[in-house]
Amino acid sequence: MPDDAKRVGCRTLLDVLDYRAERHADALAYRFLASSGEEDGTLSCGALRTDAARMARQIARLAAPGDRVVLLLPPGLDYITALWACQCAAVVAVPAYPPNPRRPDARVARIAADSGAHVAIVSATLHHRLAPFIAASPTLAHLAWLDVEDMRNAGTEELVRRSAADDVAFLQYTSGSTGDPRGVILPHAAVLHNLSVIHRASRPREGDHAVFWVPPYHDMGLIGAILQPLYAGYPVSLMSPSTFAQRPVRWLEAISRYRGTTSGAPNFAYDLCAERVSEEESASLDLSCWRIAINGAEPVRPETPDHFAARFAPMGFRRAAFMPSYGLAETTLLAAGQSREQDPTVISVDRGSL
Repeated sequence: MPDDAKRVGCRTLLDVLDYRAERHADALAYRFLASSGEEDGTLSCGALRTDAARMARQIARLAAPGDRVVLLLPPGLDYITALWACQCAAVVAVPAYPPNPRRPDARVARIAADSGAHVAIVSATLHHRLAPFIAASPTLAHLAWLDVEDMRNAGTEELVRRSAADDVAFLQYTSGSTGDPRGVILPHAAVLHNLSVIHRASRPREGDHAVFWVPPYHDMGLIGAILQPLYAGYPVSLMSPSTFAQRPVRWLEAISRYRGTTSGAPNFAYDLCAERVSEEESASLDLSCWRIAINGAEPVRPETPDHFAARFAPMGFRRAAFMPSYGLAETTLLAAGQSREQDPTVISVDRGSL
């Protein structure tokens, strides 16, 4: 089984990055897929460490250790590098959905105000299109804005500042019951503890490969799709949620093409694939490699595993791959989940008796 980064002495996320980069510099860490399903770019463990440390130099010009930095980037390798750059700079990353420039709302400003952010990282295009919105918001106008393209091209000088295990790694914002953004403080120790729990629950193997489309602002996308693979030492192929929404089969094609062993999504995604992927689209799929199919982030419908497994059994999918899970930001990600490679069990209870 691939090594558990926490058990070999890693105490912070930067320790994890250093551990992988030092031992497996040339190994693939992240692959991002374009909307066509074709490869758009890759990052090895070593290149990620170098690029993140270079970006960290730009962050450190504007932010001291422990300062909050809002990430307003679309899914992609720039987002991933900026996230790890925050770890190299010892600042607190605050992932947030980039606002729609056509209809910007106040959520980003509320997150910036609540977190006490000093800096925002954004694409140059979005920065330009949001300029009037930023100027009209005292909170956003107060931020220092960094364009990720400028950070990428700013030079080769690197910076690394160390955090302690009890320092905050990032703030995970949830909608909260009232709809107002609510930040959950996640120290490095808590994040690594949950990553270790997931590692033991999933029991990864040599040669594993993850495939995900879930957004990186969501805990499944941030923890499960970006942090967990590097923690466990296997690569991940990622795509934008919009790629999945436009053609759900792209998700399954990526699993088939890259021999994905681990993937996951909310319940609706499995239903959508069972309903919308045509016989013609699925004919060439080989899903026999898929060992762990995480189903979480929303209520799991008991009929979904049956429908999905029946639909894709001819392509090699096994119902026992389903891993129904419950998670919440307050526990980092995983709170409860079924053991791997066991058929999901459904029980019926009386609500009143409970």
